[in-house]
Amino acid sequence: MRAAHATHATSVNANAAKHSRTNRASTPRRMMSRTAAAVAPFEFQTATRMVFGRGAFDRVPALVRELAELEGVDTTKNPVLIVTGESERFSKPLEEKLVGELGARAATFRCPRGEPTVASAIACIEFATKNKCGIVVAVGGGTAVDTAKCVAAMITNGGAEPDLYEFLEVVGRAQPLTKRTAPFIAIPTTAGPGAEVAKNSVLAKNSVLEAGDRKVSMRHPFMLPSVAVRRLCLCLFSGCPVRFSRHPSRAID
Repeated sequence: MRAAHATHATSVNANAAKHSRTNRASTPRRMMSRTAAAVAPFEFQTATRMVFGRGAFDRVPALVRELAELEGVDTTKNPVLIVTGESERFSKPLEEKLVGELGARAATFRCPRGEPTVASAIACIEFATKNKCGIVVAVGGGTAVDTAKCVAAMITNGGAEPDLYEFLEVVGRAQPLTKRTAPFIAIPTTAGPGAEVAKNSVLAKNSVLEAGDRKVSMRHPFMLPSVAVRRLCLCLFSGCPVRFSRHPSRAID
């Protein structure tokens, strides 16, 4: 009788251990199933290529050369458009490098102080068209980067007489782009905007009558930069107070 009891106890213990192992094996699957059900479907897009670290800024001429060869742009005939702000701290050395190292021509457009506007974007588009620019490089804050995005798109999609309103949302006809933008390199010098990894360009309206208190936008996956160049010292030494670099939500253009 004792032997039968011992045999029964052994059988119960074995079944319990098997059940425990089964529960442990199935628990991760159940957790994964619940997690998958809780996550809504989403997509993520960002710049095609990102260049980080020490010496990243010095690599820009080589990156321009790569894009020019890839896209068949002759930078001795079609200048590189540099879109920047009022400061020459980075734009001037960049222009000198492009001319000195590549033998390229360069044309620099300086955005007015403050947020990018429809008017300043149109002025930059006209500048790029007049100079027959083939590659766009933005160096500065969100104002320079967002302006440059519009210009890169209009170089290839605007035709002989580009009309930005054809593609603007809210105040325009919001037509989608049909061609890839001109090669575009974004070099942010402030920590906060994130424009270098986004597919849209946000502009301030020309007047309250045009769009009320709303901003206007131009967006398309083609507008993601070809290359985004990031090095922390560009933010720390661009004249932007350190507190803005440490706390991006306080950053300014």
